[in-house]
Amino acid sequence: MTSESGLHTSQKFASAYAVGTDWRDVARKVLTALETIKTRDHQFQVGFLYLTEDLVPYTENIISLFKSVTQIENWVGCSGVGICATDNEFADESALVAMVGAFDDDTICYVPNLDPGLVEARQSCEAWLDQNEAHFSILHGNTCEEPDPERILPQIEQETGGYVVGAL
Repeated sequence: MTSESGLHTSQKFASAYAVGTDWRDVARKVLTALETIKTRDHQFQVGFLYLTEDLVPYTENIISLFKSVTQIENWVGCSGVGICATDNEFADESALVAMVGAFDDDTICYVPNLDPGLVEARQSCEAWLDQNEAHFSILHGNTCEEPDPERILPQIEQETGGYVVGAL
């Protein structure tokens, strides 16, 4: 059974999901759920957004709203025909899942959109990789665009020496 909205939390992460009639409705429900766990000293500094295809035209609006309300600047994610949240699957309806995470600042490196030769990615993370080991990388990509993430994932894994997961 799919519920209309929900919230799940742990020490380092919180996630919320919602279905609704349009992007404003689902965003409001998700943000309302996330606000219930916010404390004065909350340490969430990265967000992940997953949305159904019908919400894609509103991605910029959704990201701007989430940045403004949560005060989290860094958001990544993807869209799909269907999305999942804990024990729920959503397809053929407007749905949004948001997860926020708390990391030590020196344990995370943001990679820009990937260029075919990974030149920008390498440059933006070079100093960080010199001082840190990337044991785990979360990447999101669009298989309809160049560079095709499926072709460059082995290269990224080799460059970082870490395990790569994400969504395509």
